[in-house]
Amino acid sequence: MQQSSLYAPNETMVTLFYEDDRLYQLVYLIDNQQGRLVKRLVPVEQLLMYQQISSDYLLEQQGSHLTLSFTNFCPFTVMRLRDLPNPQIYTRQERYRAQPPRVLEPGGFHSDNSLAIYQGLVYYLLWLHSKYDKPYADPVHDPTWRWWKNKKQDQDYYFYLASNWRSAGSVHVDMASYEKIYDLKAENELPERIFLDKGTSYRFSVFLTAREPEPLHAGPSFQVQSKVGLAVVLADPECIEAVVKEKVLVSRNSVLFWVTLSDKRFCFDQGISGHHLKKTSMLVKVRSKPGGEGCG
Repeated sequence: MQQSSLYAPNETMVTLFYEDDRLYQLVYLIDNQQGRLVKRLVPVEQLLMYQQISSDYLLEQQGSHLTLSFTNFCPFTVMRLRDLPNPQIYTRQERYRAQPPRVLEPGGFHSDNSLAIYQGLVYYLLWLHSKYDKPYADPVHDPTWRWWKNKKQDQDYYFYLASNWRSAGSVHVDMASYEKIYDLKAENELPERIFLDKGTSYRFSVFLTAREPEPLHAGPSFQVQSKVGLAVVLADPECIEAVVKEKVLVSRNSVLFWVTLSDKRFCFDQGISGHHLKKTSMLVKVRSKPGGEGCG
């Protein structure tokens, strides 16, 4: 902090604010008789860790200044989410592939004409999505199918024109570049919102690697189990239930937790999908055993 341009011995906090889900601080710094406003990120995780500490710290001399060294209360070193289901059915979000048209010019750069065409294509795709009600007569639940269904037979002809640089406006639109994505895979993080229909469930796993165990008389399996635990806190336990199962991986000094969130079918006013939604929340917290502080 002493060598950072974001800190100074004489400073005054102006305000705190959130930006992109992160906490920032606006401070007025006075350094060498010059004042300036600085926006800096607030290290929330470190502050919360220091708040748990009473007197468990050590002052170490590093060069010309003293450095605080704290006891690390976090019981694990690695945390990964695994076995996440595909997000489409649980996030209620549809995703489309919409690539820009091919420019048939020697330079290959987009022009105002090609960009206007692409803007119109994207706008029309969004309009199709907003108006689409999934009629059962369609072979697929994809609004882009109706877009190209009468032109697919001429797809090879349009490709022939593009291959010979004869497309109208020197732009070629590939029909296969506009389609609904059905096989989107989950990323290694939980979605912001999870939608559960009546009686459905959402299942994922949490992989934790514990810190190196201290030499104890107990076996390695007991040491890993006694260090790491996982808790799930539910805002509405009368509607949602959580089941956690664990498996100790002794050879890797790790624990694998399977977490299943299920709708209990007990809440009233539940109707068809998208109607009478009940908003709730859940918190997954990793804790050290027994009764240790959580850190994830």
